[in-house]
Amino acid sequence: DLQGPGEVTHLWTTISSPDPNHLRNLVLRVFYDGNVYPSVESPIGDFYGLGNGKSYTFNNLMQAIGTNNGFNSLWPMPFAKSARFEVTNESDFPVNAFYYYVDWRQLKRMPRGVGYFHAQYRQAMPCPDGQSYLILETQGSRGHFVECNLSIHTQVSGWWGEGDDIFTVDGEAV
Repeated sequence: DLQGPGEVTHLWTTISSPDPNHLRNLVLRVFYDGNVYPSVESPIGDFYGLGNGKSYTFNNLMQAIGTNNGFNSLWPMPFAKSARFEVTNESDFPVNAFYYYVDWRQLKRMPRGVGYFHAQYRQAMPCPDGQSYLILETQGSRGHFVECNLSIHTQVSGWWGEGDDIFTVDGEAV
């Protein structure tokens, strides 16, 4: 529970759990400025870029997973008044150890024109045959789409499909 204004610059987590699905069953939620609804809501593994509930070495500019399950996120998360981070265990297995730290800096004020970081988990199983898979639907006058981590598990071997990235704005036709 951070009091701001401020900006989270780094999240680190490592977990010990007998639950083979703990990367999906532990859910991360982030609430900014006293909001009742989370701006981030995702299974913890998917938040850090680990799809299908599996742990593996992975990195990009904003996320890094080491060989010993050290999960790192470098997404900037600015907030005007407060930021509250919650992790909920939604399984019947206990978590033996949950280590974390949050690097952040306090600011005099939230910079103008800077938006809040949002992340949402979606899943379709099975994915509707012959239909486009919706990654994001949002409303607002401003924002930046910065990443989609798409993890696919197929029931058959071989290439899973082909598709285009389609962005529409204000009800445009596809």
